[in-house]
Amino acid sequence: MALTLGLAWNVGVSGMAYAQGGVPLDYLAGIGACEISQSNRELGDGWLFDMREFASKAGATIAIDRGFKYAGTGSQRMEFNRAEGDKGEFGLHWLLQPTYLHKPEAGTVVRVQFAYSARDFQNASYYVIAETGKRIVYLLPESSAPTDGWQTVQMDVPVEVGQTGRPYFRLRFRVKLDKGASAGKFWFDEVKLLRPDVLVSPPPQPPNPIRIHTSITSEADWTRFLEVPMSTGFLGPYTSQKALIDFQPGFESALTMSAIFTIKGDWARHNADAYRYNDAIVSQTEWFLRRPDGRIDYNEAYPDRFLMDIANPQVQARMFESIQSLVERSFMPKWVYLDNFTLPVYNRISRYPTADSWADALKSLIEYLQPRVQQTYGAGVIVNIGSNSGALLTYPGSDPGPGYRWLPHLSGFLLERAFTGRAGDKFVYRPYGKPGGDWTDHGWRSDLRAITENPTKRILVVVCADPDDKQMRRYAIASYLITQHPNTRFRMYDTPAGSTKLFVPHPDVYVPLGNATSDYQILQGTLETGGLFYREYEQGVVLVNPTPNLTFSYTPTRDYRDWDGNPVPANEPVVLKPHTGLALTIPGGGS
Repeated sequence: MALTLGLAWNVGVSGMAYAQGGVPLDYLAGIGACEISQSNRELGDGWLFDMREFASKAGATIAIDRGFKYAGTGSQRMEFNRAEGDKGEFGLHWLLQPTYLHKPEAGTVVRVQFAYSARDFQNASYYVIAETGKRIVYLLPESSAPTDGWQTVQMDVPVEVGQTGRPYFRLRFRVKLDKGASAGKFWFDEVKLLRPDVLVSPPPQPPNPIRIHTSITSEADWTRFLEVPMSTGFLGPYTSQKALIDFQPGFESALTMSAIFTIKGDWARHNADAYRYNDAIVSQTEWFLRRPDGRIDYNEAYPDRFLMDIANPQVQARMFESIQSLVERSFMPKWVYLDNFTLPVYNRISRYPTADSWADALKSLIEYLQPRVQQTYGAGVIVNIGSNSGALLTYPGSDPGPGYRWLPHLSGFLLERAFTGRAGDKFVYRPYGKPGGDWTDHGWRSDLRAITENPTKRILVVVCADPDDKQMRRYAIASYLITQHPNTRFRMYDTPAGSTKLFVPHPDVYVPLGNATSDYQILQGTLETGGLFYREYEQGVVLVNPTPNLTFSYTPTRDYRDWDGNPVPANEPVVLKPHTGLALTIPGGGS
């Protein structure tokens, strides 16, 4: 049996069997192989504590051991040493969640694999069990014997129905202490829960140049991402990213931090908060930027985020230290992604009162950070510029945008709300662009220029579209196809504000155009005023009318089919109303 994790271009996301090249699905791949601790705990992400109170009384420590491991960068260690105390147990466990997309049904046989090592057990023992349904299966019988280095266990166990009437499966790694003095050290590593009857293969790439990036937010089930042929993922959890690195060759991982703010919330400590708010507020108050009245500046939209003096060498050094710490606790990234980079804070703080002075501060941070990240990890730095595409541009008769100072020192940027946007809970078309324009202009024209004039930068393009508005969705996709180049990546927000729903590309994304054979052209109108934008592909053409009030006509020179498969005959004009995007493909993929 092969797990259907592919794409069929004529029907959208669907199943394709893989006779060769698949690997067994591992339910535990998304907990990081006992070596990732995003929040800087000594407990690996995804593992849960059993009997924490007893462990504390027993003087037990839980740690990720970087110096002794079976594979990867670390193992999970449980250690204890006490002079006296009552008998009892503690340990770690993992529970198969009923919400998993590819959860096993009752009767399914899963293969449990792990490595373990034990040392110095006195008046204590260790064991490993699987709780399946209402039964307990001993994967490792109780023992106090030391091991000769690492030992491995492999056992097939059926998933059975538990008390709730649903399939239930839990793994427990435990130690048992007898009354009195006791001691011991127990390690485990590379725990896997495999479905040998289900194979996973990377989904094929789309039949056009679109490559997907996505925000891995609060989604705990990493297998949901296997159905999307992604190249880049952001915003954790890092355990899911590590799994996708293994299961999707070419997947580009990214560490995420806030660029200009320190974050008070515990959720961000040791990962998203690069400047360690809890330390800075006590001993580095000079790192904070202040408003004219002396108050520490904060993000109006997120009051728990406080602005830092990013040109301060100590602040810059703290960010790099945080990156190093996070890499040690997670994985080697392809990118370091800095959120909230270009917010126009210069109009409210004393130290950087102008756009140019703030741009110089941003430049100072990037000049410090980018070469260190590159030299240390071979990784690049990408920043979130919001929807401020005009900040990267120069318009005739206008001063260059402030981005010209810092953009040359970056690997790339994320552009939010490109071409289409969202105002509150409403999806909207972005304006084309004001006449003349300057660096504060952030319309469709500026988005096009920011993307096409930076072909060497990795550009993550985020469009918005009402999921029930076919015209808007196709307009956003066509606008991307007009502008994309080999370094661009695509994502569409098509969910309500604040939603953490996984982005699964709509079938319209997979229009079978082949590769682009030319840059865009303007068939009617001008770049200044707007017009009919056109681009040729191997198996079709793409057209976009980004104007709010003009209608254009295009006459194809050969037969095509539209997005819905309807014939578009040669020599019959096609009308493109305002805010319309159209992809026309050659029937049967002919030449």
